[in-house]
Amino acid sequence: SGNVTLVDVSGVNLAASTVAGNLNISANGAIIDSGPVVVNGTATFAAGSGNNITLDAAGTNLAVVDIRSGDNVVISDADGLTFAAGNVSGDLNITALGTIAQTGTLSVGGNATFAAGAANDVLLGNSTNVFTGSVGITSANNVTLVDSTALNLAASTISGTLNATAAGDITDSGVLSVSGLATFSAGASNDVVLNEANDLTAVAIASAKNVTINETSSIALAASEISGNLAVTAAGAVGNTGPLNVTGTTTIAAVGQNITLANTSNAFGGSVNLSGLNVEVVDGAALDLGTANVTGDFSATAVTGNITQSGPLTVTGGSQFNANQTGASILLDNLANNLSGPVAIVGAAALDSVTIYN
Repeated sequence: SGNVTLVDVSGVNLAASTVAGNLNISANGAIIDSGPVVVNGTATFAAGSGNNITLDAAGTNLAVVDIRSGDNVVISDADGLTFAAGNVSGDLNITALGTIAQTGTLSVGGNATFAAGAANDVLLGNSTNVFTGSVGITSANNVTLVDSTALNLAASTISGTLNATAAGDITDSGVLSVSGLATFSAGASNDVVLNEANDLTAVAIASAKNVTINETSSIALAASEISGNLAVTAAGAVGNTGPLNVTGTTTIAAVGQNITLANTSNAFGGSVNLSGLNVEVVDGAALDLGTANVTGDFSATAVTGNITQSGPLTVTGGSQFNANQTGASILLDNLANNLSGPVAIVGAAALDSVTIYN
C-alpha cells in the first residue's frame, strides 16, 4: 500500500504485486517477475553489473524506472514508461504500450532496443546519454535520440519524425524506415553515414562534416549545414525543400530519376556532380559543375555568380544555363562535354562572356 524495499543476497523473483508508492529492490542475482508487477511510484532495481533484470510478465506496469545496475535488462510495460536513470552494462530491451521517455541519464554498454508502438513516441533527449552499442527503434511515432558519444542506429521503423543528435559520428547498421522528417546533428567535425538500404522520406542535416545517404526510393533534402562533402544515392527522385549549404563537393546519383535542387538559397562551395533523368540545380551564388550524366534535360542556374565546370557534362536532352547577375560569365570548356540536344544561354542582364566546348 505504501513504499516497498527488498534486499536479497541472491536473486529475486517477483510474483504478482501492486505497490502504491515506490519499489526499491537490491539483489546479488537476477531480478525477474513471474506475475504482473504494478508500481505507481518509482521502481528502482539494482542487480549488480553481472546479473540480468527481466520484467516481462503480462500486465506489468511501471510508471517510472531507475536501473541502478544490471547486465541485460528486459522490460515489457502495459503503458508508457519513464526512465529516472539507467545504468546497464549489457543490452537494454524496452517494450511499452505508451510513450518511452526519460528524466535522467541512460548509460547502456550493449545494444538498446525500444518498441513503443506506431502511435507512441520515444523521447530520449538527455544530453548525457551514452549508448555504447547500437540503438534500434522497433516501432514508434516521433523519436528523439541524443548520445553524448557517437551514435549507431540499428534497424528502425518510425512512423513519424526522427531527431538524432550525437557528439560523434552518426552511422547505421540496419535499415532505417522513417515516414516523417529525419534530422541528424553530428556537429561540424563528425560524419553522418547512412549507407544501408534506407527508406527516408525527407532528411535534414542540422550539422555534420561528410554526409553519405543511401535511399531506396525518393528523398527530399531539407535545410542542411554540411561542412564537408555530401553524397546521396537514390532509387527515386531527389528533391530540395530547404537550402543546402555544402562546403565541399556534392554528388547526387539518381539514375533514371529526376533531380531537382531548385532552392535559390542553395550554397554549393565545391563542385556539384549529378546523375539523373531530368536535372535542375540552382546555386544562390556561383556554381561549379562537376561530372554530369543526364539522360533527359539539364538546367543549371547561378543566381549571383559565374557558371564553371570541373568535370565533363553529358546531356541527352536540352541544356539551359542561367547566369542571373549582370556581368557574370559562363565557362564550360571541358573538351569531353557531350551536349546532344539544344543549348540555351539565359542571363537576367548582360553577360560578360560565354564559352562552351562541345
